[in-house]
Amino acid sequence: MTNQSKASELIEKMKAMKEFLMETEFNKIEFKEEKGIVSMKLTEDKWASLPKGWTRDSVKSFWNSLTGDHKHKVTACMNKMKGKIDDPGAFCGGLASKLGER
Repeated sequence: MTNQSKASELIEKMKAMKEFLMETEFNKIEFKEEKGIVSMKLTEDKWASLPKGWTRDSVKSFWNSLTGDHKHKVTACMNKMKGKIDDPGAFCGGLASKLGER
């Protein structure tokens, strides 16, 4: 099997995975192939529309209150939200993505 056919097979598998994930909570999927490298980025888009009265600045302020000056901000957020929400990883990861932190 050539590298090209392996890449094509991988792309087909990733497309099938994308279809499956579209049926789950991951509703923002970026899929691209560039120079033979295939990547897929999954995010929960629950932060696509902000809660009533919130602005980008208030979201950034909220993020900063959760993460402080920690190097690993998503981990810091997850630690702070643990036990307060069902899925701190998805919550903090989505918030980080919304703000361009990852």
